[in-house]
Amino acid sequence: MLLAGIIISLVLAGSFTLLDKNNLTGEDAIIGFGITLDILITIATSILAVILFVISAIAYKKDKRKRLLFVTGAFFLFAVKGFLIVADEFFPQTGWPEPVAHFLDFGILILFFSGLAKK
Repeated sequence: MLLAGIIISLVLAGSFTLLDKNNLTGEDAIIGFGITLDILITIATSILAVILFVISAIAYKKDKRKRLLFVTGAFFLFAVKGFLIVADEFFPQTGWPEPVAHFLDFGILILFFSGLAKK
C-alpha cells in the first residue's frame, strides 16, 4: 500500500516536469505553475514525510513503544520543515523559515538519535 502511494506520487510529480526550454536562467521553470524542480521535489518529500508520520503514528498507537514515538515526532518535524520551505517560496515576504528550518533539522536529528538510543 505504501509502495503504491509512492509510485502514484512519483507519477503525479513526473507529470509536471515539462521544462520551459525558452527561459533557462539557472533555474528551470516548470510550465503551468512556475514551480522549480527543487520545490517540486521538496513538496514530494514533504508529502512522503506526512505519509510516514501517519504510518508511524498508527504503529505507535498499536505497539506503544517509545522508540516509535520519537520516530513519529521526527517525521512530523521533517514534514513541517518541508512545508515551511515551500511556503517561503510562494510567500517570500518573511525571512524566518530558513532559521526555523535549521532548528527543525536539529530537532529531527535529536529525535532520530533518541529513538535509536532508547531501549
